[in-house]
Amino acid sequence: MRSRHTAAVAALICFTTYTAAAAAQTPSADVFAPGPSLVPISTPTVPMSLMRKASPYTEHRDAHFESWNPTKRSLLVRTRFGEVPGIHEVSQPLGTRRQMTFLHEPAREAHWQPKLGTYFTYMSDTGGAEQYQLFRKDVATGETTLLTDGKSRNMYSAASPDGHYIAWASTHRNGADLDLWMEDPLHPESAHMLKEWKGGGLQVQDWSPDAKSIVVLNYVAVTDSSLSLVNAETGEVRNLTAELTPGTPMSWAEARFSPDGKSILALSDMGSEYHRLWRLPLNGGKPVCLTPKIQRGIDVYAITKDGSTIAYSLNDEGVSRLHLMRAATGAELPAPTLPTGVIMDMGFHPLTGELAVSFSTPTKPFDVYTLPRGTAKLVRWTSSETGGLDLSDEKPAELIHWKATDGLKLAGFLFRPPARYTGKRPVIIDIHGGPEGQARPDYLDDYHEYHYLIRERGIAVIYPNVRGSVGFGKTFSKLDNGVKREDSITDIGALLDWIAQQPDLDASRVLVAGMSYGGYMTLSVATQYNNRIKASIDTVGLSNIITFLEHTAEYRRQLRRVEYGDERDPAVRAALEKIAPANLAGNLTKPMMILAGQRDPRVPYSESLQMAAAARKNNAPVWFLGMKDEGHVFQKKSNIDYGFYLKIMFVDEYLLKP
Repeated sequence: MRSRHTAAVAALICFTTYTAAAAAQTPSADVFAPGPSLVPISTPTVPMSLMRKASPYTEHRDAHFESWNPTKRSLLVRTRFGEVPGIHEVSQPLGTRRQMTFLHEPAREAHWQPKLGTYFTYMSDTGGAEQYQLFRKDVATGETTLLTDGKSRNMYSAASPDGHYIAWASTHRNGADLDLWMEDPLHPESAHMLKEWKGGGLQVQDWSPDAKSIVVLNYVAVTDSSLSLVNAETGEVRNLTAELTPGTPMSWAEARFSPDGKSILALSDMGSEYHRLWRLPLNGGKPVCLTPKIQRGIDVYAITKDGSTIAYSLNDEGVSRLHLMRAATGAELPAPTLPTGVIMDMGFHPLTGELAVSFSTPTKPFDVYTLPRGTAKLVRWTSSETGGLDLSDEKPAELIHWKATDGLKLAGFLFRPPARYTGKRPVIIDIHGGPEGQARPDYLDDYHEYHYLIRERGIAVIYPNVRGSVGFGKTFSKLDNGVKREDSITDIGALLDWIAQQPDLDASRVLVAGMSYGGYMTLSVATQYNNRIKASIDTVGLSNIITFLEHTAEYRRQLRRVEYGDERDPAVRAALEKIAPANLAGNLTKPMMILAGQRDPRVPYSESLQMAAAARKNNAPVWFLGMKDEGHVFQKKSNIDYGFYLKIMFVDEYLLKP
């Protein structure tokens, strides 16, 4: 398999060299030229007229809650002013966003220093390689200090309540395993490994109120994780969850200490299909479910510093429902009724008890809202732009259901074009990644291009949740594991059948698209349902699970084997070879567009190269856009924009033309 993989990549490299030379041309005022980091292959030039027409759809902005200032009513948000997202401070509702980081790379995971708030920490990487480093930003001086080694992968940081220490997970030891590290952020030279951790799944969660213990999560799979308590001085480990249901894997998430330090609060599917909120007494007492009556899973929760109030968001087939409850009794408190949308990033102010959330709807980007204590009305703190576009006339997201070939009930969201478009409408099916992801009704996908295609081209867009998606119970999320992978592909086949039954959708004009695992699904549908689609757009997709597992970053390999199967097992390997899109490219005749980042540590660039080479052998039209300074999730606005303009041209050429 390695020899075929290498040959395919070499073939496309040769093609790339030839095409790049042939495509050289004199810049024109009528052409929107790609940036120097972009590598377009067999793509047309982008006319300036298209760029001018579509550019308002690229000028959106969003804002996500990061952290409350511990000393005043002020918060940090993550938003973009320029090329990449950075950290800003907002000191009052709808106040000015004061820029705090000035970087050429994205900044994220910003946390104020507890108690004093004289600095905040954040993480950033270079070129999308996901070798994250931690930094300290001093507010008074504006000075930025590197807290980690500058080479390894560092993430999942948490600060002690006294502000003296941070703990995080780092691959410093061997480049693969995430070990537990800690230091005094004011003295980076104090950094040291507290506990060696094998398996690559360590995630630091929280510190105890007395700063003597750290609760960590060990992630194995979406339905298999555990919690442990680590002594912050000795590194001694106490497993908190392994013995609760021996022999039965459980999922744990969002673990934190109760304000009195006597128990751990965490989300778990223990005894249920869904994540509920649990209290684990540290004295050995029996775990208590704090939300025993809920019928859906909790995405995110927060608890006030005094421990009296808990806020949480339920995931109702993708739609967020905000709830408030008294921690002692479980009694429901008044909470705002939100429009159809998605909640993320939740936290109470340590002094005022004001709740902050990030919230988005299909027509409004994520913004930060707060809920003052004792009220049931949200206060808006940021108002993100949509490029001057008024999207209020767009039709609401429509929750749809269809049945798989084996009778399994499936769900997704349909976005219909405006009423001015008559007749049967062409369809784009956009499949989420993960596989442990979920299609949800926020401001559409990460790059927002579908607003243009819905409004300006009259295309209907469907976001499906095939088997394997989260949010529908742990049994559902495991239905595509290992050699059952093919069943999720047939779910899209069943969706094509559903489209054919809709009087206003055109089953003869369907394009399938997706990113990451959604890209794998796209490639699989394109090669197995070639005669039922018009074209496909793959972004950083897996073209062969075997070569993906052999070349993905070492720290991810074993974790992904749990989901996809172990390619070292001959039976599993044979099954994965049989369904690999790169091996089925002989079926492919319809046009394909591929976008990929050369620095991608998750799905290597070679996966896209080998798929393009395999498709070209069958003379299928392939547009290819490589990005030298991007990884798995594209971050540079100029790169994203150029890819967007090419997608419009691809859709115009291959989906909309008769």
